[in-house]
Amino acid sequence: MEYKITLARAKEILRPFAYPRGSESVKLEDAYKRVLAKDYTASENIPAFDRSAADGYALNSAITTEASQDAPKVLKVPEEAVAINAGEPIPESADAIAGFGSFSGFAFDSATLTEPISAGANITHTGSYVKSGELIAAKGEIVTPEIAGTLAGQGITEIEVYLRPRIGIISIGDEIISGQVRDSNRYTLEFALRDCGCIPFWLGLAEDVTQDIAHYINSGRGLDAMISTGGSAYGNNDFITSAFDAMGAFSLCWGGTGEEWGTFAFATLGITPLICLSGEPRKMFSTLNEIVIPALRQFAGFKA
Repeated sequence: MEYKITLARAKEILRPFAYPRGSESVKLEDAYKRVLAKDYTASENIPAFDRSAADGYALNSAITTEASQDAPKVLKVPEEAVAINAGEPIPESADAIAGFGSFSGFAFDSATLTEPISAGANITHTGSYVKSGELIAAKGEIVTPEIAGTLAGQGITEIEVYLRPRIGIISIGDEIISGQVRDSNRYTLEFALRDCGCIPFWLGLAEDVTQDIAHYINSGRGLDAMISTGGSAYGNNDFITSAFDAMGAFSLCWGGTGEEWGTFAFATLGITPLICLSGEPRKMFSTLNEIVIPALRQFAGFKA
């Protein structure tokens, strides 16, 4: 076991054990904030055709060049100007859309234009949002509302996402059991785990006794990882390392690199990482952010 390691070394030790444990196919409506396990490319252009971006009239811009407020041009409907709604395909004879605000008056068979319209005005062109073959969602990205809408726009309603790591949480300390100290670490960890795409499992509160800590670690067998707070200290008060040994876990390291971080220890039970952080909330949170959260994000499949 490596002893009194640096934070940088702790990251190196933990990283190989934090990898996705597989993927599953889920319906798009159930995939909010899940992590994509594969790349998705567009099979269709969006929009699929040139379409109007405004309500108005489709026309050929060449006939509008002399229109003005002082010399309005009366266009024949539908010969020179075709009524169109936003989202409708552009007629073959037209190269622009004049919105209703460009006209001063309307009749059954005519519309009076008061300004020139440039070619391409108010037209949303084929593939201007998404082009066929374009990467629309990358492996390791979170499924956001925007990504969900883009996938649905391609007719994709079932996607492959990484399994969410199931992480056990154990609090350790006689001072918590006696009520001298409140267990805030449990809730900090639960919310941090959810934020990293993991599923937290509360395993319980252990005494500062090797056998009790080992009992709670054993109850978490089958989970993807376990995180405990407290129980790691200098000398005879280092109960967590004794518990690792009692479980037959392989201790990787024991760290205590300064006042800001407190003590921490890592071990593995098979391929299951066992992570012990300081019981002091400020120190626990510092080490959690610096070392553990990057590993949890990697565990959940987030791209680097």
